[in-house]
Amino acid sequence: MRLEAQLVAAVAQELGLLDQEYHRLKQSMEEKHYFSWGDQNGYDEDMYRYLFRKMPPRINATLSSKRYLLVVENLYEPIKPGTFTNEFGLPPAPGWSESEWVVSATSREVCSKSKSEDDRVYESFSDDDIMVLIISALHQSAKDISKAVGQEDDVEHWHRVALRCFHYALLLFPQRHEPPNADKNNGVNVTKEELIRHWAAQGFLTASNSPRAAQENMIHNMGITHHDDVYQVGNIILQTFQDYSLLKLPFSPTTETDEPTETAAHFLAYHCLIVEHHTQDRIFHEWLRNKIGWIKLDCKQGMEDRGWHVSRNWLSKEEPNGLTSLILRGCSNKSNWFTELDHVLPKLPSLLVLDLSYTPMESVPHSVWCLPNIQFLSLRGCYNLTNLSSSSSSERTASQEDSNTKINLLYLDLSYSGINSFQCVLFQNMPLLQELVLVKCDNLLELPTSVIALSSLIKLEVSGTQIKYFPKNMFKDMQSIQSIKLIDNNKLMDEIRIAMHPTLKSFLLINAPHIRRLSLPGCRKLEHVELRYLGALEELDLSATAIKELPAEIPNLPQLRQLLLMGVSSLSRFPWHKLQRFPDMFCLDYCAQGNGNHYDDQVANIKKNIAHVCIEDSRLFYSFNDNTRELVEDGAYFRAFYVQIAPCKANIRRLEDEQDMLADKLTKLANKKSPYDDVYHHYMTDEFSVISIAPPIRQTKRHVEMSATNRYPYGLCSLLQVAKSISLTDDIYVSCLTNLSSFNKLEDCKLRSCHHMKHVLEYAYSMGESLQNVRVSQLQSLIHFHKPLEYNDTSNFDSLKHLHLEYCPRLERIVPRESALPSLTTLDILFCCNIKTIFYQKHPCEQPINYQLPSLQRMRLQELPLLQHLRDDVNAAISAPAWKELHVRGCWSLRRLPLLRQEHSSQAVEVSGERAWWRKLIWDDDSSTMHSASYKSKLPLPFASFNERATVMSYLR
Repeated sequence: MRLEAQLVAAVAQELGLLDQEYHRLKQSMEEKHYFSWGDQNGYDEDMYRYLFRKMPPRINATLSSKRYLLVVENLYEPIKPGTFTNEFGLPPAPGWSESEWVVSATSREVCSKSKSEDDRVYESFSDDDIMVLIISALHQSAKDISKAVGQEDDVEHWHRVALRCFHYALLLFPQRHEPPNADKNNGVNVTKEELIRHWAAQGFLTASNSPRAAQENMIHNMGITHHDDVYQVGNIILQTFQDYSLLKLPFSPTTETDEPTETAAHFLAYHCLIVEHHTQDRIFHEWLRNKIGWIKLDCKQGMEDRGWHVSRNWLSKEEPNGLTSLILRGCSNKSNWFTELDHVLPKLPSLLVLDLSYTPMESVPHSVWCLPNIQFLSLRGCYNLTNLSSSSSSERTASQEDSNTKINLLYLDLSYSGINSFQCVLFQNMPLLQELVLVKCDNLLELPTSVIALSSLIKLEVSGTQIKYFPKNMFKDMQSIQSIKLIDNNKLMDEIRIAMHPTLKSFLLINAPHIRRLSLPGCRKLEHVELRYLGALEELDLSATAIKELPAEIPNLPQLRQLLLMGVSSLSRFPWHKLQRFPDMFCLDYCAQGNGNHYDDQVANIKKNIAHVCIEDSRLFYSFNDNTRELVEDGAYFRAFYVQIAPCKANIRRLEDEQDMLADKLTKLANKKSPYDDVYHHYMTDEFSVISIAPPIRQTKRHVEMSATNRYPYGLCSLLQVAKSISLTDDIYVSCLTNLSSFNKLEDCKLRSCHHMKHVLEYAYSMGESLQNVRVSQLQSLIHFHKPLEYNDTSNFDSLKHLHLEYCPRLERIVPRESALPSLTTLDILFCCNIKTIFYQKHPCEQPINYQLPSLQRMRLQELPLLQHLRDDVNAAISAPAWKELHVRGCWSLRRLPLLRQEHSSQAVEVSGERAWWRKLIWDDDSSTMHSASYKSKLPLPFASFNERATVMSYLR
C-alpha cells in the first residue's frame, strides 16, 4: 500500500475502527501482491475505496469532540500538509481541541516537503538526548527480536544478546581516531556474513529454542537466504538494528565535516563512547589482568601499534573469561603483535575468534591449529597465502602426528586469498567444521580428497576458482550440508548430480558455462535454488524438492530444453510474467512422486512440446499477466499446455471411484441371467464403455482442467483467455463461468457438479466467436445457461455446434432469443425438471421475431416435465432447414411444436416420442403454415408403450 493508505489504516487501527471487511481486503491484496511477484504494485481498488471513503468519516466522528495526540514515526517520503485532514478525516490540530501532531522524518528533505508554514521543526538533538534514544532503541529492539524468534517471554535474554552484538560490531568498525586507510583492508568492508560469523563464534546467537516456523514469512520478506538458525537469528538482529537506526551495513565512518547522526553506531564511534583506544602497552597490561574479552589491533607500517577494546562498563558486571576475540585485520608484518603471534597464541586458551584478514602472512602459524577452543578463523584477503597446512615447514615430517591432531574449528574463511592448494589430509583434522568459505580464490585448482570427510559441514561456498572437477561423491558424503554456493567457477566441467540429499536447503550455481546437466531430485529440504549464467545447461531436474518459488532466470536459460518439477508441492510462485522463452519439455506436477522406482517411467511418459502443469492452487498463475498472454498468443512460447488444478487426494479418489464404479457395473452385468452372459464375462477383463448420446468434449492443445478446488480459483484470468478447452468439475465457489475470464479462445467447455453456479455465461462477446462444444451436467443451482448482464447485451454464438445440458434441476431457460446460433448442430437437454422454455425473451415488451437455426440437425429433450414451448413467443416461426431429428421423452407439458418456415425445408423433421404425447399435440394447420406437415412421427411400437409415463432414469438408447 502507498504511504497514505498505510497511515489511514494505522490511525483506524489505533482507534479500533478496523473490522472484518478490512482484514479480508488486506488478505486479498497481500495475496495478489505476493503471488504476482509485486506485479500489481500493492494496489487494490476495493481496499482504497474502503480506506478513503469509509474510514475518514468514522475517524472524524470518533475524534471530533476529543483531544488527541498523533505520533507518526519514520516518515520516509513526503506527504502534503493537508492530507491528514482532507484525506484521513483527522480534526485540525492544533485547534479548539488543543490536539497535537508529532511527526519524525527520515531525512530533512522529507521534513521540509511535508511541513506547513506554522509547524515547529526540531532539527537536532543534544548528545544526551541521542544517548537516551539509543538506550531506548536497544530496549525496544530486544522486544522485537524476542518476538521474531518466538521467545517473547525472554526479553531480558535477548536484550543482553542485542547489547553484545551491537557492541561487538562497533569494535569491528573504524573509530574516529583510527588512522585512515586507503587500501580497503579496514573494517569498512566487514560484510553481513562476516559479522554474523563473529557473533556466532562468540556464542551470542544461542537461543533456548529454534525460531518458530510461524516467523518464516517474516524472515522470507527480509530477503534472507540462509536457513540454519544461526543465520536466521543473526539476520533478524541486523534487520532490527537497521529498523531502529542503530546500525546499517555497509558501515562508512563519519568524517570531521559530517554530523555523526546517521545511526547510533556512527554517533558512538565518532565520540569513542563504547570502544576505548589505548596504546599497545596498555592493551597488553589490561589483557594480563584478564580485564579484556575482545581486542582489535591496528598495526600500520610506519606507525605505532594501537589497540581498541570494548569497555566492560557498557556490557555487564560479569568478568570476562579471558580473551575470546583477537582481531588483527589489516595488520602490517612489521607489527610486534604479528611477529610474536606464534608465541602469543598458546597463552590464549579461551580464544574463540582469530581474525587475520588482509594481512601479508605467507603461512598460518602452527600455534593456530593448537588453540583448543578456536571457533572462527578468518584468513580473508591474505594474498600471500598460497598453501594451507596444519603443520609448519619444520614439522611436516611428522605427518602421522599431524593427521591425528583434531581442530575444533567451526568457521574457516579463505576468501580473496592467494590459496592454490591444501594439505592433503587437512580437512580430516576438522571434524566439526561447519562453514568453508572460498570466495574469489583465483588460484585454487582443486579441493583435496579429504574434503569428503567434512561430515559436519553446513555451508560450502566456492567462487572464482580454477576448479574443473570436484572429488567424487563429495556432496553425497557431506551428510550435513545445508547451503552450497558455486559462483564464477568458469572451468567447472562436471555434471552435477545430488540426489535425495537429506539436509540440503540452498543451492546456488552461477556462471558455470560448461555445465550441461544439473540434477537435484529427492532433496526434500531444498527450498532455495538460484541458477544464472549457465549458457550450456540443457537438462534441469528439481523434482521432489521443497522450493517455494522459481527464479525467472531458470526457465529463461538459453539452452534449457528440459525442466522437471515433479512432486514439488511447496512451489507457490512461478515467474510467468518474466518468461522470454520456455523449455521444450516442462513438467510441474504437485501430485507426482518425484523420485523412486517409477520415476524414470514417469519422465519417459512426458510429452515434448506440451507443458504439463498439475497444481493445487490456482494463485500460481497470478503472475500470468496480459503481457504474458500476448506473447503466448503471438507464439513466443507455451504453444501447447495441459493445466490441471485439483487436490492430489481428489485425483486419487476420482481414479479409485472410477475403478470401483467400473467393477460394480461389470459385476452387475455378469450376474444377470442373460442370454449374453458369456459376453459379459468375456469383457470383464477388458473394458466397459457407456454409449454417450453427445459428442465427447475434446481436450485441445491448450487445455485447463479444474476439479474439487478448496478455494475460489483466483489468478486464472489471463491463462483462460488463451485456453482452448476447459473442464470444471466438483466446484462450490464459481457462480458464473465468465467471472473467471473472458475466454477469448475457448472452443470446448465441460462443466460438471458445479453446484454454486447460477449462470454459465453472463457476457460472451469474445467467447461467442470461438466456442464450439459445451457439455453441462449436474449443476444443482443453474438457472440460465446464458443471461446477459444488461438489457442491451446481445452475444451471438457463431461457432457453437453442440450444446448438451443434463441433470440441472433448477434450470429454467437456455439462451435469449436475440442470440444467434448459426452453427448449432445438436441440442440436448436432459433431466432438467424445472425448465419451461429454451429460447426466452429478456423483456415481455419485445416483439416476436423469426429465429434462425440454419445448421440444427438434431434435438433431444428428455424428462423435462414443465417444458411448454421451445420459444416464449409461440407464434413466431423458426428457420431450421437442416433439422432432421427430434427425440422427446417425458416432456408431457410440451403440447405444441414450433412453427417452421417452409421455404427452406426439404423434408419433414422426424419426431420420436411417446404415442400418448404425440396424440395430444396441438397443431395450427391452415393454408399458410401447414404446421403438422413439418413433422413426421417415428414412434415406438405399440407393445413398447404400455407405461409411457414411467420416469426414465438413464439415456435413450
